[in-house]
Amino acid sequence: MSSEESESPQRLGVTRRQLLASGGLVAAAFVAGSTISQFTQSDANDERRAEPVEPVEPVEPARAASDPVDLSDWEAVRARFDASYDTAHMAGMLLASHPQRVREAIESYRQSLDANPVNALNQYRERNENRLNEDAEQWSMAAAGRYFGVDPANVALMGNTTMGLAMVYNGLHIEPDQEVLTGHWNHWATEGSLQYRARKSGFDVRNAVIYDDLQTASEQELVDRLVDQITSATRVVAVTWVHSVSGLKLPVGQMGRRIDEINEERSTDDRIVFCVDGVHGFGVENAVMADLNCDFFISGGHKWLYGPRGTGVVIADPQAWQFATPTIPTFSGHLTPGRQFTPGGFHAFEHRWALNEAFEFHLDIGKARIEQRIHDMTGHLIEDLAQMDHVRLRTPTDSALTAGIVTFEVNGRSTYEVTGHLRHRGIIASTTPETHRIPRLTPTLLNDHSHIERTLTAIRELR
Repeated sequence: MSSEESESPQRLGVTRRQLLASGGLVAAAFVAGSTISQFTQSDANDERRAEPVEPVEPVEPARAASDPVDLSDWEAVRARFDASYDTAHMAGMLLASHPQRVREAIESYRQSLDANPVNALNQYRERNENRLNEDAEQWSMAAAGRYFGVDPANVALMGNTTMGLAMVYNGLHIEPDQEVLTGHWNHWATEGSLQYRARKSGFDVRNAVIYDDLQTASEQELVDRLVDQITSATRVVAVTWVHSVSGLKLPVGQMGRRIDEINEERSTDDRIVFCVDGVHGFGVENAVMADLNCDFFISGGHKWLYGPRGTGVVIADPQAWQFATPTIPTFSGHLTPGRQFTPGGFHAFEHRWALNEAFEFHLDIGKARIEQRIHDMTGHLIEDLAQMDHVRLRTPTDSALTAGIVTFEVNGRSTYEVTGHLRHRGIIASTTPETHRIPRLTPTLLNDHSHIERTLTAIRELR
């Protein structure tokens, strides 16, 4: 038995959920010798550590003081956004409008960078382990940790979901005789990342079929059919939490538990790595990382979270980092696995540093309240659209299989006839990202039930 096998969480009798709940195990896993931790040897030759740094005063996050203490009123929440009130923004998740506290944090950092770029970089980027509380990236990582219920050491910052997917799938250790099991439902960002990597490495990418009819599918069927298609060659299972083309929400937590059971009989080198593109569940569902039972969770921050545009995260199980190698060298230091996986280079720092405000905004409102609000509006849409005889609803009617995306077609009308009619009525809809695009509605915190009724009325006019 190898040392890696003897120290695996299954052989230690430690579950994924227990690992995520234990901050001490995070540090232990990091020091024990994961692939990423081996990169700490380069610290001694890190030229960035030799750069002269001007002394600066300790700093605090650029927090907006103008937000009300009480966000229990949905009108007060809506008032935090500058999105126009004369429009029903039924595509608000596509690219976020920034709430006030995010806008003000961005502006504060921008002013500092414009006034003295070098001083601002020195002030807000501190790679000394004893002063990470003065590092603006750490504020964002710490806020993400609170939101996901994980140690910030396991948070990597990205520029968007696509970057995170590419970093994970390009970095995973997959042999030519192994395979990736995924599905036809994925966004091109996942599909393309896997295809590009497979061309270089020679492994197979296989699409699983896990349902025949979304209107009759069940959670149990989705889980069973995915697991039934796992083979001894399966190294990675790559799924999308909420499908952007149908609105289907996969029971990823149940899938992860079944994959854990399979992994109990596998060695480290053959262990299945479970990866989730979570962008359309993140910011909607009241869940933490332990609920999802996955190894890598990837999402953008500028959709349902209403974070700064051009931000994202990769969250990993403490034991998962050993299965991936970074692609882009980090500029964030090597003190944690997440920092080592955070791509280097110069970014739109004022946006990256303000990401913590989006997490805090959500936490101040309450994740459970946000989930209930969006599910109520989504359910309102689905219930009424399902009763229209001129509409073919693609999104499941089972509330357990939905989140915040609703897709549909109108008989005898092209997609752009439908979205054009809605736009003429002051309603902004999006379309699904596929060859045959169809209309998509996504109620967010910018909406209320009057917007849902207004949208439904406009669709009834298309009979």
